[in-house]
Amino acid sequence: MVEEKKTYSFVDKRGDNKPEDAAVKTEIPAQEDAGKNETPKEHVNHQEQDFNNYSMQIDLATLVMSFATSAIVAMGKAPDPHTGQTFKDLGIARQNIEIIGLLFEKTKGNRTKEEDNLFEGVLYELRMLFVEATKGETK
Repeated sequence: MVEEKKTYSFVDKRGDNKPEDAAVKTEIPAQEDAGKNETPKEHVNHQEQDFNNYSMQIDLATLVMSFATSAIVAMGKAPDPHTGQTFKDLGIARQNIEIIGLLFEKTKGNRTKEEDNLFEGVLYELRMLFVEATKGETK
């Protein structure tokens, strides 16, 4: 089976150029076999199904722990999971702690008791770690 390459012609109509001089052909690479005979809507539905079948449950606690982990890594208290190296960026740490605090305030009245305890515990621990990480640093 011969694979056809799609081409498009663009004509520059801005100046005195002759259309045949200004035409540009651009080759568009053929897509992979996945989703080749599907309409865009069908392709999106398959992506949504794959996304929905992902095994990790995302909830408020997971979100809070994600920001908390990022803050701990940014304070140099744990290695970056991607590189295995530690670094210190207190601006990122502070931002992540503030995001958790913002979520705590904005979800007031909509949390379970367990979520309340999680927020309070995480915020306390992160703030104490942040104070420890900033000792000896001048602003």
